[in-house]
Amino acid sequence: MLAVVGWGLVQTATAAREREELAARRDARDLAVALRAALRTPAVLALVNPPWRFLVQDGRVRIDDDVGWLQQQPAGPLDLATSARLQQAQVAEFVAHDAVGARAHFDALLQATDPADDARWPVLSAAAWQAHRADEPTRRDPLLAELQAAVAARPPAALAAVRVADAVASTALLTAAAGKPLPAPLTGRLPALPAELLRATLARLHERGVAVAALRAAHTTIAARRDLLRLAAHELREGPREATARRVQDRLLLWFPDGERPGDGHGALVGREWLLGLPGLGTSRPTPDGALPPIPDRGALCFESPPREAEEVLAGGLWIVPLPAPATPWFARRGALLAAGVALVAVFAGSAFAMVRAFRREAEALRARSEFLTGVTHELKTPVASIRLVAEVLRDDDVPATKQREYMALLAGEATRLAALVDNVLDLGQMERGERAYDLRPGDLAEVVRDVVAAFAPLAQQAGLALTLHEGLSRAPARVDANALAQALLNVVENARKYAAAGQQLVVTTSAAGTSFRIAVRDFGPGVPAPEREAIFARFQRGRAHRHGSIPGVGLGLHLARSIVERHGGTLQCEDPPEGPGACFVFTLPLLESPT
Repeated sequence: MLAVVGWGLVQTATAAREREELAARRDARDLAVALRAALRTPAVLALVNPPWRFLVQDGRVRIDDDVGWLQQQPAGPLDLATSARLQQAQVAEFVAHDAVGARAHFDALLQATDPADDARWPVLSAAAWQAHRADEPTRRDPLLAELQAAVAARPPAALAAVRVADAVASTALLTAAAGKPLPAPLTGRLPALPAELLRATLARLHERGVAVAALRAAHTTIAARRDLLRLAAHELREGPREATARRVQDRLLLWFPDGERPGDGHGALVGREWLLGLPGLGTSRPTPDGALPPIPDRGALCFESPPREAEEVLAGGLWIVPLPAPATPWFARRGALLAAGVALVAVFAGSAFAMVRAFRREAEALRARSEFLTGVTHELKTPVASIRLVAEVLRDDDVPATKQREYMALLAGEATRLAALVDNVLDLGQMERGERAYDLRPGDLAEVVRDVVAAFAPLAQQAGLALTLHEGLSRAPARVDANALAQALLNVVENARKYAAAGQQLVVTTSAAGTSFRIAVRDFGPGVPAPEREAIFARFQRGRAHRHGSIPGVGLGLHLARSIVERHGGTLQCEDPPEGPGACFVFTLPLLESPT
């Protein structure tokens, strides 16, 4: 059922995507037709900003007054006499340091040149700068005024001549050097200078404290317009007689002849973004990365390497690319269907595995519970049987008084052992429920050890163990729950009685280890293999040699003993004995004060 439903979703989504792709190609084709018609209609020029439009009259592109020129005219050489006299003036000023001689040369040159001749510009500029360097303002200012008047008399178109452009730049720099404000005619001519010359001039003016931001902005506008007119003049040099729209570099050239003379007409050079501003075609805002956004719901403009399904608008220059169809929903893709099938199989497999594992865990729990109940029952029956036997012996009247004390001690030991077994079972339940609390208060660890050894001595004697206590400290103050710690220590010595009775010795040693109290319980039995020394502290875990019931037990004593010691801030480890066979269990507990 799932496969049928999934396959139906895939087929439906595929058909819908094919319909959307067909509609997108149809919209792109309609848009391409509309755009071709618009670009070949003269009325489209009304939608172009004036700075992008141009006019051709008398077979030449008309140059705006503020633009002035499109190509600079190289300057011819000065006549030999003027060049020689200028060189003599420079030698007199810079080599001979003869300011009077230099001035005489410049005066002679100025008298010899025609004020209407452009050859006078470099002479007049050089003479004014020489007067400025000689600190002769009375001579410099008339020359500067003549330069400024000559600049004002020349239109921007005159700056096509190299000499005129150089003179305009020199006049501006000399005016600033003289500490005078730039006159309006001069600021009006500066933006029309060639880019390289203006850049150097504005840098020098800025060093002299002249505000150049407005001049730089005006030059940027004029330079952009000059580039557009220069490109139009180059592309229309053959004077096409018919309307045309074609790609020119990164722009579109629109040309419509409308004059009586062949080759005259109106045109425009527009950028790519202009197309997106056409009414009904899209938006004029480009995307942040510079690529052009798609025209809403119709198609995307393409200027380079169009895909195969693109619709051509201009031959080799502009295409409309159909918008991509919306992505197929993830649930309707073949991959998603396959993934869903795999996931479903994985879920079924995981569920089956979880069920098998749950059944196995339940069986293990039942087996563990059965073993626990059997072990606890056997463990409880042993001290109960001993207590009953001792009680029956004491009930007889013929028990000597010396034996009564021995039987009483044995009865007390078995009762202590029985209480420890019950406490172990109760503590396990409380620890698993998080209800086990310890009453830690100031006490004496050494006294707890002595009490446990005294209580356990009859049981050790009954098992054939010689129990010995070596006290390194007679007093060990600490915060301790005496009953809980006694239970932990009793669990360890009881373990030794059960598993190491064959060693016939059990030694308990107390000592100081820095600020800690150390209790070592050493037996001389078979010992604990090194790989098992940590595992035996786990709950319900016994040594490998005793897992099959050779010695009764449930595997709780060491687990509870370590838990109790850790709640006291200490540690319990099984270590190698110093020498000989057996095992050594070491308690380390913190003291309240350093031992002496």
